Amino acid sequence: MKILVVLLFFCLNVITNVGQSEPALTNDDIVKLSQAGIPSVVIQSKIKTSKVKFDTTTAAILALGIAKVADIVVAMMVERQAEMDAPKKQVVYGSTNPEYGTLSEISGKNKIFVAVQDSKSRTIILNALNESKRFQLVGTREEADFGVNFELRNVDAGSNVFLGTAHNVVVVGRLQVYTYLPIQNEDSSGRIRILYTSQKTQDWSGGMTFNRHPAQNAVNDFVKDFKKLK
Repeated sequence: MKILVVLLFFCLNVITNVGQSEPALTNDDIVKLSQAGIPSVVIQSKIKTSKVKFDTTTAAILALGIAKVADIVVAMMVERQAEMDAPKKQVVYGSTNPEYGTLSEISGKNKIFVAVQDSKSRTIILNALNESKRFQLVGTREEADFGVNFELRNVDAGSNVFLGTAHNVVVVGRLQVYTYLPIQNEDSSGRIRILYTSQKTQDWSGGMTFNRHPAQNAVNDFVKDFKKLK
């Protein structure tokens, strides 16, 4: 029994690793795996973790039955292809009903998508992430394991009697790390799960700024806390 379990585990790992560089699975691939005696549970795992291009017409399903492909495998083929064919909704940052989690949920992951409103903050954040050598920056949300969003806003804190200025402006920067949740029918802007928030301020008064840019402080905190993950 132990030998059989080891062999099944080996088959699963080999098939999954190969699938990362293989073209999409087809009906012929499933027939070959089935006829080679690969257990249904292994084939199901392969289907779940691979791109697929199955023919799920009635004639094709009949052919799979004739080829002795297990019913449970054929059912998964139909479901997986339907999932691939389903129209993809646009996913954007800004859910009106976010969920909340912890940074530990992205432990061991490193593909990050960065969304920042202003160019200065973006440059600061990208430089800090690159310097840490812990992240792989990607160009789309679909490629990313998680995303980072940073926003700036100015808050007029009124006059400063000590400096004799009419206005004391506080620049508030908020950095959030998030992942996307499965899109539901009623969603229009995507659903997010916020894992981390760092909010920093920078004072501006009489043409002078005090302390570092909020983006620098916020991203430094994130990188430091990410390094603590096991």
